[in-house]
Amino acid sequence: MNDRKILLVTEGKHDENILKPLLKAAKLPLDQIKFTSFQGKYNILKYAEALKLTFREYDNIIVLLDSDARTIPDASLSIKKTFSEKGIETFFSIHEIEAWVFADDHLLFKQMLQEGGKERLLRLPLPEEIPYPKQVIHNIFGKNKLDWAFLENIDVARATARSPSLKVFLMRLGAILDVDTQLVQDSIAQNLDRRIFANLIKEIMYSDTIIYKTLDGRQFTAEQILENVEQGTDIAKQYTSDILRVARDFLKRQANKQRPTSLL
Repeated sequence: MNDRKILLVTEGKHDENILKPLLKAAKLPLDQIKFTSFQGKYNILKYAEALKLTFREYDNIIVLLDSDARTIPDASLSIKKTFSEKGIETFFSIHEIEAWVFADDHLLFKQMLQEGGKERLLRLPLPEEIPYPKQVIHNIFGKNKLDWAFLENIDVARATARSPSLKVFLMRLGAILDVDTQLVQDSIAQNLDRRIFANLIKEIMYSDTIIYKTLDGRQFTAEQILENVEQGTDIAKQYTSDILRVARDFLKRQANKQRPTSLL
Protein backbone atom coordinates (compact mmCIF):
# COMPACT_ATOMS: atom_id res chain seq x y z
CA MET A 1 0.00 0.00 0.00
CA ASN A 2 1.24 3.52 -0.80
CA ASP A 3 0.18 6.99 0.31
CA ARG A 4 -1.36 8.21 -2.94
CA LYS A 5 -4.49 10.34 -2.75
CA ILE A 6 -7.49 9.85 -5.05
CA LEU A 7 -10.30 12.27 -5.80
CA LEU A 8 -13.36 10.23 -6.77
CA VAL A 9 -15.99 12.25 -8.64
CA THR A 10 -19.54 10.87 -8.91
CA GLU A 11 -22.78 12.09 -10.42
CA GLY A 12 -24.64 12.44 -7.13
CA LYS A 13 -24.02 12.53 -3.40
CA HIS A 14 -26.03 9.32 -2.87
CA ASP A 15 -23.44 7.38 -4.91
CA GLU A 16 -20.98 7.81 -2.05
CA ASN A 17 -23.33 5.90 0.28
CA ILE A 18 -23.11 2.83 -1.94
CA LEU A 19 -19.43 3.17 -2.83
CA LYS A 20 -18.00 3.48 0.67
CA PRO A 21 -19.12 0.05 1.96
CA LEU A 22 -18.17 -1.56 -1.38
CA LEU A 23 -14.65 -0.12 -1.22
CA LYS A 24 -14.37 -1.17 2.41
CA ALA A 25 -15.34 -4.74 1.47
CA ALA A 26 -12.58 -4.69 -1.17
CA LYS A 27 -10.04 -3.64 1.52
CA LEU A 28 -9.36 -0.28 -0.13
CA PRO A 29 -8.20 2.53 2.21
CA LEU A 30 -11.05 5.03 2.45
CA ASP A 31 -8.79 7.57 4.15
CA GLN A 32 -6.91 7.95 0.84
CA ILE A 33 -10.05 8.54 -1.21
CA LYS A 34 -11.97 11.83 -1.18
CA PHE A 35 -15.49 11.89 -2.61
CA THR A 36 -17.06 14.80 -4.41
CA SER A 37 -20.13 14.93 -6.64
CA PHE A 38 -21.94 17.01 -9.24
CA GLN A 39 -25.57 16.94 -10.30
CA GLY A 40 -25.25 14.64 -13.30
CA LYS A 41 -22.60 13.70 -15.86
CA TYR A 42 -23.03 16.82 -17.98
CA ASN A 43 -22.08 19.06 -15.07
CA ILE A 44 -18.97 16.93 -14.59
CA LEU A 45 -18.14 17.34 -18.28
CA LYS A 46 -18.70 21.09 -18.01
CA TYR A 47 -16.31 21.47 -15.09
CA ALA A 48 -13.72 18.85 -16.12
CA GLU A 49 -11.03 21.50 -16.68
CA ALA A 50 -11.71 23.08 -13.30
CA LEU A 51 -11.43 19.72 -11.55
CA LYS A 52 -7.78 19.35 -12.45
CA LEU A 53 -6.97 22.91 -11.42
CA THR A 54 -8.98 22.93 -8.19
CA PHE A 55 -7.77 19.59 -6.81
CA ARG A 56 -4.06 19.73 -7.63
CA GLU A 57 -3.10 18.03 -4.37
CA TYR A 58 -4.56 14.70 -5.52
CA ASP A 59 -2.38 12.18 -7.34
CA ASN A 60 -5.28 10.78 -9.36
CA ILE A 61 -8.68 12.16 -10.30
CA ILE A 62 -11.23 9.48 -11.19
CA VAL A 63 -14.70 10.09 -12.55
CA LEU A 64 -17.41 7.43 -12.14
CA LEU A 65 -20.42 7.77 -14.43
CA ASP A 66 -23.60 5.82 -15.11
CA SER A 67 -23.94 4.54 -18.67
CA ASP A 68 -26.72 2.93 -20.69
CA ALA A 69 -24.18 1.25 -22.97
CA ARG A 70 -24.16 -2.53 -23.11
CA THR A 71 -20.40 -2.93 -22.64
CA ILE A 72 -17.62 -0.97 -20.94
CA PRO A 73 -15.80 -0.16 -24.23
CA ASP A 74 -19.07 1.10 -25.72
CA ALA A 75 -19.54 3.39 -22.73
CA SER A 76 -16.00 4.72 -23.13
CA LEU A 77 -16.15 5.68 -26.80
CA SER A 78 -17.66 9.15 -26.58
CA ILE A 79 -16.94 10.46 -23.09
CA LYS A 80 -13.60 8.97 -22.10
CA LYS A 81 -11.52 11.05 -24.52
CA THR A 82 -12.93 14.28 -23.09
CA PHE A 83 -11.48 13.45 -19.68
CA SER A 84 -8.31 11.62 -20.74
CA GLU A 85 -7.07 14.72 -22.54
CA LYS A 86 -7.21 16.50 -19.17
CA GLY A 87 -5.44 13.71 -17.26
CA ILE A 88 -8.64 12.39 -15.66
CA GLU A 89 -9.56 8.69 -15.67
CA THR A 90 -13.15 7.67 -16.36
CA PHE A 91 -15.05 4.57 -15.22
CA PHE A 92 -18.63 3.49 -15.71
CA SER A 93 -21.37 1.68 -13.83
CA ILE A 94 -23.79 -0.09 -16.16
CA HIS A 95 -26.60 0.98 -16.19
CA GLU A 96 -26.59 2.76 -12.83
CA ILE A 97 -24.43 2.50 -9.75
CA GLU A 98 -27.43 0.88 -8.02
CA ALA A 99 -26.77 -2.18 -10.21
CA TRP A 100 -23.74 -2.90 -8.01
CA VAL A 101 -26.10 -3.42 -5.08
CA PHE A 102 -27.26 -6.60 -6.87
CA ALA A 103 -23.72 -7.86 -7.58
CA ASP A 104 -23.63 -10.29 -4.64
CA ASP A 105 -27.05 -11.87 -4.97
CA HIS A 106 -26.46 -14.18 -2.00
CA LEU A 107 -25.91 -11.23 0.34
CA LEU A 108 -28.89 -9.37 -1.07
CA PHE A 109 -31.06 -12.44 -0.62
CA LYS A 110 -30.16 -12.51 3.09
CA GLN A 111 -31.03 -8.83 3.35
CA MET A 112 -34.38 -9.43 1.68
CA LEU A 113 -35.24 -12.12 4.19
CA GLN A 114 -35.45 -9.23 6.63
CA GLU A 115 -36.92 -6.64 4.28
CA GLY A 116 -39.27 -8.80 2.21
CA GLY A 117 -39.37 -9.17 -1.58
CA LYS A 118 -37.04 -12.17 -1.89
CA GLU A 119 -39.20 -13.70 -4.63
CA ARG A 120 -38.50 -10.74 -6.90
CA LEU A 121 -34.75 -11.24 -6.57
CA LEU A 122 -35.02 -14.81 -7.85
CA ARG A 123 -36.44 -13.48 -11.12
CA LEU A 124 -33.77 -10.81 -11.70
CA PRO A 125 -31.08 -11.13 -14.42
CA LEU A 126 -27.40 -10.32 -13.87
CA PRO A 127 -26.81 -6.83 -12.41
CA GLU A 128 -25.82 -5.11 -15.64
CA GLU A 129 -28.81 -6.59 -17.46
CA ILE A 130 -31.26 -4.81 -15.12
CA PRO A 131 -32.51 -1.79 -17.12
CA TYR A 132 -33.52 0.41 -14.17
CA PRO A 133 -31.84 -0.91 -11.01
CA LYS A 134 -32.72 2.18 -8.99
CA GLN A 135 -36.39 1.60 -9.70
CA VAL A 136 -36.07 -2.11 -8.89
CA ILE A 137 -34.59 -1.19 -5.51
CA HIS A 138 -37.55 1.10 -4.85
CA ASN A 139 -39.95 -1.66 -5.87
CA ILE A 140 -38.35 -4.16 -3.50
CA PHE A 141 -37.40 -2.03 -0.52
CA GLY A 142 -39.78 0.88 -0.92
CA LYS A 143 -38.74 4.52 -1.28
CA ASN A 144 -37.43 4.91 2.24
CA LYS A 145 -33.80 5.90 2.63
CA LEU A 146 -31.75 2.68 2.88
CA ASP A 147 -28.73 1.94 5.00
CA TRP A 148 -26.18 0.46 2.59
CA ALA A 149 -23.83 -0.63 5.39
CA PHE A 150 -24.70 -4.29 4.68
CA LEU A 151 -22.65 -3.98 1.46
CA GLU A 152 -19.50 -4.13 3.61
CA ASN A 153 -20.18 -7.88 3.78
CA ILE A 154 -20.27 -8.56 0.03
CA ASP A 155 -18.38 -11.50 -1.40
CA VAL A 156 -16.00 -9.45 -3.57
CA ALA A 157 -15.12 -12.37 -5.85
CA ARG A 158 -18.76 -13.20 -6.52
CA ALA A 159 -19.77 -9.57 -6.94
CA THR A 160 -17.05 -8.77 -9.47
CA ALA A 161 -17.68 -11.99 -11.38
CA ARG A 162 -21.30 -10.90 -11.85
CA SER A 163 -20.56 -7.23 -12.58
CA PRO A 164 -17.71 -6.46 -15.04
CA SER A 165 -17.93 -2.70 -14.52
CA LEU A 166 -17.49 -3.14 -10.76
CA LYS A 167 -14.50 -5.41 -11.39
CA VAL A 168 -12.75 -2.93 -13.69
CA PHE A 169 -13.35 -0.09 -11.23
CA LEU A 170 -12.05 -1.95 -8.15
CA MET A 171 -9.01 -3.35 -9.95
CA ARG A 172 -7.92 0.12 -11.10
CA LEU A 173 -8.35 1.64 -7.64
CA GLY A 174 -6.35 -1.24 -6.19
CA ALA A 175 -3.59 -0.72 -8.75
CA ILE A 176 -3.35 3.01 -7.99
CA LEU A 177 -3.22 2.43 -4.25
CA ASP A 178 -0.99 -0.64 -4.50
CA VAL A 179 -3.57 -2.86 -2.79
CA ASP A 180 -3.72 -6.58 -3.60
CA THR A 181 -6.65 -7.26 -5.94
CA GLN A 182 -5.96 -10.92 -6.70
CA LEU A 183 -9.38 -11.95 -5.43
CA VAL A 184 -11.01 -9.46 -7.79
CA GLN A 185 -8.75 -10.50 -10.67
CA ASP A 186 -9.64 -14.19 -10.27
CA SER A 187 -13.31 -13.55 -9.56
CA ILE A 188 -14.72 -15.32 -12.62
CA ALA A 189 -12.61 -18.43 -12.08
CA GLN A 190 -13.65 -18.48 -8.43
CA ASN A 191 -17.35 -18.46 -9.28
CA LEU A 192 -17.70 -20.08 -12.68
CA ASP A 193 -19.21 -23.54 -12.49
CA ARG A 194 -16.21 -25.88 -12.58
CA ARG A 195 -18.22 -28.44 -14.54
CA ILE A 196 -17.80 -26.18 -17.59
CA PHE A 197 -14.03 -26.65 -17.46
CA ALA A 198 -14.34 -30.35 -16.72
CA ASN A 199 -16.59 -30.86 -19.75
CA LEU A 200 -14.26 -28.84 -21.97
CA ILE A 201 -11.27 -31.01 -21.01
CA LYS A 202 -13.28 -34.18 -21.54
CA GLU A 203 -14.35 -32.96 -24.96
CA ILE A 204 -10.94 -32.26 -26.49
CA MET A 205 -8.10 -33.81 -24.46
CA TYR A 206 -6.55 -37.29 -24.17
CA SER A 207 -6.38 -38.18 -20.49
CA ASP A 208 -2.57 -38.65 -20.46
CA THR A 209 -1.80 -35.38 -22.28
CA ILE A 210 0.16 -32.86 -20.22
CA ILE A 211 -1.96 -29.74 -20.39
CA TYR A 212 -0.64 -27.60 -17.56
CA LYS A 213 2.76 -26.60 -16.16
CA THR A 214 3.08 -24.46 -13.06
CA LEU A 215 5.76 -21.85 -12.47
CA ASP A 216 7.53 -24.17 -10.01
CA GLY A 217 7.88 -26.86 -12.69
CA ARG A 218 5.04 -29.24 -11.79
CA GLN A 219 3.22 -30.87 -14.69
CA PHE A 220 -0.37 -32.07 -14.83
CA THR A 221 -2.11 -34.36 -17.29
CA ALA A 222 -5.69 -33.83 -18.42
CA GLU A 223 -6.81 -36.58 -16.05
CA GLN A 224 -5.04 -34.96 -13.10
CA ILE A 225 -6.50 -31.54 -13.91
CA LEU A 226 -9.94 -33.14 -14.17
CA GLU A 227 -9.55 -34.57 -10.67
CA ASN A 228 -8.44 -31.18 -9.34
CA VAL A 229 -11.27 -29.33 -11.08
CA GLU A 230 -13.87 -31.74 -9.76
CA GLN A 231 -12.46 -31.37 -6.22
CA GLY A 232 -12.16 -27.58 -6.46
CA THR A 233 -8.49 -27.50 -5.39
CA ASP A 234 -6.11 -24.52 -5.52
CA ILE A 235 -4.45 -26.03 -8.59
CA ALA A 236 -7.84 -26.08 -10.33
CA LYS A 237 -8.46 -22.43 -9.45
CA GLN A 238 -5.00 -21.49 -10.72
CA TYR A 239 -5.55 -23.44 -13.95
CA THR A 240 -8.96 -21.94 -14.66
CA SER A 241 -7.67 -18.44 -13.88
CA ASP A 242 -4.82 -18.90 -16.34
CA ILE A 243 -7.19 -20.18 -19.03
CA LEU A 244 -9.43 -17.17 -18.54
CA ARG A 245 -6.46 -14.78 -18.71
CA VAL A 246 -5.45 -16.27 -22.05
CA ALA A 247 -9.01 -15.90 -23.32
CA ARG A 248 -9.18 -12.31 -22.07
CA ASP A 249 -5.86 -11.43 -23.75
CA PHE A 250 -7.09 -12.94 -27.00
CA LEU A 251 -10.30 -10.91 -26.87
CA LYS A 252 -8.32 -7.72 -26.13
CA ARG A 253 -6.11 -8.31 -29.17
CA GLN A 254 -9.19 -8.83 -31.34
CA ALA A 255 -10.75 -5.64 -29.96
CA ASN A 256 -7.59 -3.64 -30.66
CA LYS A 257 -7.55 -4.89 -34.26
CA GLN A 258 -11.12 -3.74 -34.74
CA ARG A 259 -10.66 -0.37 -33.04
CA PRO A 260 -7.00 0.67 -33.43
CA THR A 261 -7.76 4.17 -32.14
CA SER A 262 -9.55 2.96 -29.01
CA LEU A 263 -8.46 4.51 -25.71
CA LEU A 264 -8.88 1.22 -23.84
